Amino acid sequence: MTNRRFHIRAAGPQDGDTVARLCAALSAHEGAPPPAFTGEDFRRRACGPDALFAGLIAEQEGRPVGYALHKRDYDTDRLERCVHVLDLFVENTARGSGIGRALMASAAAAGRVYGATLAYWGVLQGNPLARAFYRGIGGVENTAMSLWGVDDEGFDRLCRQPLPMGVTMREGALADVPLLTRFLKNLFADMDEPPPPEIAPRLARDGFGPEPFFEILIAKRGGHALGYAMSWLTYETQEAESVIALSDLYVLPEGRGGGIGTALMGEVARCGRRRGAGGLWWPMLKSNERARHYYARFATEDPEALYCTMDGEAFQRLAASAPVLPS
Repeated sequence: MTNRRFHIRAAGPQDGDTVARLCAALSAHEGAPPPAFTGEDFRRRACGPDALFAGLIAEQEGRPVGYALHKRDYDTDRLERCVHVLDLFVENTARGSGIGRALMASAAAAGRVYGATLAYWGVLQGNPLARAFYRGIGGVENTAMSLWGVDDEGFDRLCRQPLPMGVTMREGALADVPLLTRFLKNLFADMDEPPPPEIAPRLARDGFGPEPFFEILIAKRGGHALGYAMSWLTYETQEAESVIALSDLYVLPEGRGGGIGTALMGEVARCGRRRGAGGLWWPMLKSNERARHYYARFATEDPEALYCTMDGEAFQRLAASAPVLPS
């Protein structure tokens, strides 16, 4: 995207140090300590055929003044592909000229290439300027949701979680779609929410093709499937590490109380660690007191994080306002 005041382009390996500098400025703006993220981290994780995320650079009069990091993601409440905006920052001197909106629009347009129909991101409750900006471009704050996570020693303990007696774990496969459909319908019934449409074809399309959007683990005892977990790899720039996003965790009523849910989380953590992840996080309804009490035994709720989304016409309009970036 180009106009007389600024230019948006894709970030490449040569921009690693610039992205790291802007990432440090974002942390300072939020009152956080300097991030561990470096230019080499960007070149290693955002460039090449195995890139985990992508970057955008905003330039004003030839000088980098802003950036965004984004990655492909998934929304299991709707079974729709989405774009996760990991970071977004514009320097003070360049704000008010539309750069932030243009960065978000370019991230949304990148998401539409792989079929995304919505975007989501996090923002701190104590950052009123950012919250006002996101609301101004059509973002919606989901105040009913909180973010939970484990890292460091908590993640280590989860990785050491033993399997209950007689319980085995295996990866999900395309043949499991009917089973997963039943599990997912039960999960929505437990939440007293209507299930999304076309569960089976969407699970088959998005989880078991050449480039799956999520991974499935199934817990079994005595040959009987009792629960599942859905997760995928994402990234966190403050600690400069991959983390696992845990989307779904469900255990049948007859399997509850025997440690299967915790065992599923432990297996997700172990699988993630083998891929270099150093933590695990998940969103959860604040009204789910039973689950909050359970997770509080080993996880931490982030009181400052707000979960934000943009979908429907607002997402489509935003994405449409960003032309294809120059190659």
